[in-house]
Amino acid sequence: MNQISINDYKRITKHAARKRFNNCESCYMLPCKMNPGNIWMKPVPVPVYDGHNLFDKIVNAFEYYNCNSETGKYTAFYVKE
Repeated sequence: MNQISINDYKRITKHAARKRFNNCESCYMLPCKMNPGNIWMKPVPVPVYDGHNLFDKIVNAFEYYNCNSETGKYTAFYVKE
């Protein structure tokens, strides 16, 4: 994993993002080739756990609609510093 820190966003692993999701803490998603400071696509906050939505379901839906060969094939996770 690339250690990226841009525009007050720090990249974290999927495992760390899942842990933050389970603890109801905020984190952000973005396709892996996109820059957090990009004007075309901003980091999307992961919805807070409310008992109904699961982390894997949210990430799979995000990847289905936002990840492709131009933006990146998988999701990168970020936190604000």
